Amino acid sequence: MNWKLIQLIYIKELREFVRDTRTLMLMIFIPAFLYPGLLLVTAQMRSVQENKLQSQTYTVLVKGDDRQILEKIDNENLTFTKDEEVPSLLSIEFSKNELSEELPKVAISYDSTNSQSLYVLDLVQDELEKINRQLRKENLEKMGLEESFLRPLQIDFIKTNSEKQEGRFLAGKILPGLILIMLTVAAGLMAQEITAGERESGTLETLLCTPAKYAEIVTGKLFTVTTIGFFSGLLNVIFMGITFSNIGYLLAKNTTGTEMVLPDTFLPDFVSIPLILAVLVASALTLSALIVFITSSASTRQEASHYLSPLLVLMLLPVMFSTQPGVESSWQFSLVPGLNFCLIMQDLFLGKYYWDQLCLFFISNFIFLAFFVRMTINLLQSESYWNKGGGISAAFKLKDKQANQQIIPEEGAMIFLTCAALFLLLGTRLQTWNVAWGLPLSQFLIFVFIPLYYLKKTRTKFIDILSLRPGSPKLAIILAFSVPAIIVLAQALKRALTAAGFPSEGDEASQVVVDIVQSNGVINALLIVALTPAICEEFLFRGILLNASKGWKTFSAIALNGLLFGALHMSIANMPALSLMGAYMAYIVWKSGSIFHSVLVHFINNSLAVLLIYYSTEKMISEEKFMAIIEHPLCMGVAFVYLCFAMFSIKNCKRESFDA
Repeated sequence: MNWKLIQLIYIKELREFVRDTRTLMLMIFIPAFLYPGLLLVTAQMRSVQENKLQSQTYTVLVKGDDRQILEKIDNENLTFTKDEEVPSLLSIEFSKNELSEELPKVAISYDSTNSQSLYVLDLVQDELEKINRQLRKENLEKMGLEESFLRPLQIDFIKTNSEKQEGRFLAGKILPGLILIMLTVAAGLMAQEITAGERESGTLETLLCTPAKYAEIVTGKLFTVTTIGFFSGLLNVIFMGITFSNIGYLLAKNTTGTEMVLPDTFLPDFVSIPLILAVLVASALTLSALIVFITSSASTRQEASHYLSPLLVLMLLPVMFSTQPGVESSWQFSLVPGLNFCLIMQDLFLGKYYWDQLCLFFISNFIFLAFFVRMTINLLQSESYWNKGGGISAAFKLKDKQANQQIIPEEGAMIFLTCAALFLLLGTRLQTWNVAWGLPLSQFLIFVFIPLYYLKKTRTKFIDILSLRPGSPKLAIILAFSVPAIIVLAQALKRALTAAGFPSEGDEASQVVVDIVQSNGVINALLIVALTPAICEEFLFRGILLNASKGWKTFSAIALNGLLFGALHMSIANMPALSLMGAYMAYIVWKSGSIFHSVLVHFINNSLAVLLIYYSTEKMISEEKFMAIIEHPLCMGVAFVYLCFAMFSIKNCKRESFDA
């Protein structure tokens, strides 16, 4: 064998791989961003749900009378009542204890198929265990005995639900997630072959030459993929249901025999089966439409498989969130793809029928289905798609004109994913080590140095790429006063979303700023929290990314820039407001052609947040009074009028802009 030839071929193939930016992005940078991002989002979702549970008050029904025990329970989340007409999540019954004349016997009745009842059970159990330990210690001290000698409080736990309900509850928690994953895998394998596979072999062009319309071709392929995915999900329901039933039977009989009986312990009611099938069909159609759209945008089977890998990981998000304590079906969750499937299937397994949520589920699935079918048709009709380009952007019709872009979208996406992955993997470590030094260090190294190094190696002039043209002083003054207006309207948006059931903001980010202010002073805090992100994040988002979408339609480029800006902050509660702010700054640069304006707006926004936290911690202003002022209707009206004026000024800016 000629090892020199092998070496040349090896190096040549590696170079080809590195030059293929799409493959490099799909195999390396998307997973590097996706997994830590998924971990952070999951942790935030769990934190939000726990905060939601901890902020509520739960009623406990008390039977019998033992004030000595109840007076020792000190938990603001628990209220006790003797009125059986009042809805309660569990009940406590005090009765005579054969082991002790002074202390009662406690029986706790709860519903193991209700996640809130299980949460309250943990609260009550923790409180009783505290009392138990204290009483044990007091009794043993009186008798001169060791603490491990006896347990004075006898507690019995009584389930109010049947074994059948518990089995269906467990099946509803486990099966929908497995169905969703298996449906994605089965539909993905089939879609790769009949979309990207046919495009790679050339048979898709032949099919388009037939009298069949684009809509007919897409619909036929969609039904094919849906059939495979549906039967895969259905078989999972049947076989997993049988498996759980047999396991439940064997555990109930406490035997290791080979007798296999099919009890209905884990299977839903007969009445629920048609609805379960209808929900499965609707979800299979919607998910298959998304998969067909994704795989159709790929040129080869290999590229399609890379596109589907992140989707499979993303499917874990609704699966994990649906199993969190306290997460139950609601009209808001009925509109979220994936999550609505898991939660509604849980209800149907338990025999619960919420018709309003079922209607919203089918309506939202139909809307998403129509959207993905339309996008796939747009994809096939695009000329750039058949020239091995355009892809997703062709489906969304993002292109507005042929622009002389300094950075193409694939390069912008690769730079963003590289920076985002490094920031999540390494930047968070630096900030954990020392937030005062880690935040500016990670932002300058990752958001500025890496893109600048790439531009230096591939480009010569940075002025047009980064929009480093001088800004208009008059416009800068107008924009400076628009920041308070944006803050007022963002707060109104946040309050409206919270009222609609969207997660509310936690105090983690505020506490970090408080620590920086207290440790480094307000001036250093302004440099760390306000100036550094204003320079570095604008460099990446309104410099690199916005230029990569220079040839797109204005709305598409600005909306995507805002969404990516909000997503990178990894805060579910703050994402709508951050996305709004990011889109506003993108619009400023898009129209004015100067990044200095967005840096100014970003700096003022962060500075106001730092100063508010500083003055509130120093007791110079009351945060409650400040929030009452900015939430006043008159204040919101003035903010809206001034923002309209600022937007009009931006639109009529005489500087060179992206769409000039």
